[in-house]
Amino acid sequence: MAILLLILRFVAHLSKRPRKQNTIIILGSGGHTTEMFKFLDTVPEINSKFFPRHYVIADTDKGSEAKVHQFEHNKASKQATHYHLHRIPRSREVGQSYLTSVFTTLRATLTSFRLVWSLRPDVVLANGPGTCVPICISAWLLKLLGRLPHCYIALSESYACVSHVSLTTKLLYPFVNVLFVQWSNLLKKYPKAVYSGRIPFSPVTRKVDVNEDKGQVLVTVGTTLFKDLIKTVDSEKFGNLLNHLGYKEIHIQYGSGPMPSNIQKSKIKCVVYDYKPSLSEEISASSLIIGHAGVGTIFEALEEGKFIIAVPNPILMNNHQAEIAKEMEKRGYIKTSTCATLYEDLKKTTSKTALKFPKTESPAWYTTLSLALRL
Repeated sequence: MAILLLILRFVAHLSKRPRKQNTIIILGSGGHTTEMFKFLDTVPEINSKFFPRHYVIADTDKGSEAKVHQFEHNKASKQATHYHLHRIPRSREVGQSYLTSVFTTLRATLTSFRLVWSLRPDVVLANGPGTCVPICISAWLLKLLGRLPHCYIALSESYACVSHVSLTTKLLYPFVNVLFVQWSNLLKKYPKAVYSGRIPFSPVTRKVDVNEDKGQVLVTVGTTLFKDLIKTVDSEKFGNLLNHLGYKEIHIQYGSGPMPSNIQKSKIKCVVYDYKPSLSEEISASSLIIGHAGVGTIFEALEEGKFIIAVPNPILMNNHQAEIAKEMEKRGYIKTSTCATLYEDLKKTTSKTALKFPKTESPAWYTTLSLALRL
C-alpha cells in the first residue's frame, strides 16, 4: 500500500511539472528575424521551456542562419545542441507578381506540410513573414485532423504595422490561438490580440548631439533592393558634404543593387560591401546611421543610442516602412528623410532631443505564452 501511495505521488508530481514544448520558430529576413529573437530573449531558461527548437527559414534568406547560431551560442548550455535549422521555399519574393506567387506558394505549402507532419510541434511561433503562412496553415490542418491535437499557434505582428495589420496576419488570424500586436490601437480591431509592445507611453528624453564624436557614418539598405538610396549617397558631392561636416569615413552596405563607386572620388574614406550577417559592430562604431526604415535597423540603432536618419523604401509591400518611420519620428525617436531631400536634410542636422529607447521587449509576450502553455 505504501509503495502504491509513493507511485501515485510521483505520478501527480510529474503531471504538475511543466512539459517542454517541441517548438517551431519561423524566421523572416531582416527585421522579422531581429524581432523574433528580441521576443525569445525574454524567455527565462529557454531550454526548459521551448525545447527542442526548430528554426524554419526561407531558402533564399541570407542572414537568418547566422543569427540563429549566434543566438544559440549566447544561450549555450548542455542542451544547446538541441536546435535544428530547416529551409523551405519562399512563398513570395519581394516584388514578385501575385500570379506567379500562386505556384511558389503551393510549392512552399507542400514542403511545409511534410515538415510540420514530421516535426509534430507543440508550439508554432511566428512574427509575420510570408514564410510563416504555409507553416501555420499546415499546423492548423494537422491540428484539425488530430495529428497535432494540442498545437498552439502564436503570431506576433511586426512593429512595422502601426495602424493596420499585414497581409500575413489577415490571412492567418482565423487560424492562430493568439495574436500579439505592438501598437495598442490594433487591439480594438482584433479580439484575440494581446498588446506586447515595448515603446513606453511616458518616455524619458536624452540629448543627442551629432556634432560630438563625428567618426563613422553607416549607410544600410538591409536585405532588399534600394537602388535610389544608394544612388543618392554615391556621389562625390555627398561624400564631400560628410567630410565638411566632420565625418572621417563612410561604410555603405548596398545590398543586391550595383556597387557604389562615385563616392570613392570624394575626400571621405569609403568602405563598401553588399551584405553582412550582422551589422551590430558597424552600428556600434558609427556616430550616424542613414538607413532604410526597417524595424531591425531602427531598433538596433536606437538600442545603441545612435542618431538615425531613416529613409523609407517605397517599393516594399504597402509601403510599411513609411508607416513605422512616421510614427517613430512623431514620437521623437528618429529623423526621417527621402532620397530627394536627404542631402539638404543632412546639412540641417546638428543636434536634437531624442528619447531613451528600451533595450528589451515587454514581458507580456512570454507571460501570455507561459500562462497558456503552463510553462
